[in-house]
Amino acid sequence: MDNKFMCGLLRVLLTVIGAILIIDCVILMAVDKINFGTVLPFLIGVVFVGHGLGAPLITKILAKNPLLQRIWYGLWLAFGLWLASFLIFMYSLQQQIKHSTQDLPPVAAIIVLGSGTVDGKPTPTLASRLDTAAQLIEQQPQALIITSAVWAMSARAVRRTSWRLT
Repeated sequence: MDNKFMCGLLRVLLTVIGAILIIDCVILMAVDKINFGTVLPFLIGVVFVGHGLGAPLITKILAKNPLLQRIWYGLWLAFGLWLASFLIFMYSLQQQIKHSTQDLPPVAAIIVLGSGTVDGKPTPTLASRLDTAAQLIEQQPQALIITSAVWAMSARAVRRTSWRLT
């Protein structure tokens, strides 16, 4: 395979991945899910589509300016390093979740991160977090409960409430 074919394949792949990211994020933003987890992939998608569609122009500009070429490749290197670190983080997080079935030592506080509500009901992510928090509170009744949500509830309310969405 020659270099030109590989570059064309990379362009098509980036354009398709970018379009998928953009469509996914636009759908999420349309239902009022605007946060870092939707904006960052949207911006990455825009860059991918822009690169895929504008590659010939980018190549011409970079060929004329070696400094811009170094900056361009440096930015791609930085993105690659960020992506690798993100994938390593996600893998280690999955491993921690998989091995987190043992009892925890006593803790001073339990932090429950918010994730929004829809029509006054917790989202599936928030429901899962509250279910996990309820189990931890049962094991750690002395712990202070901290929530990052707009609303807060007492430990008793978390223990008494089943947040499973059925």
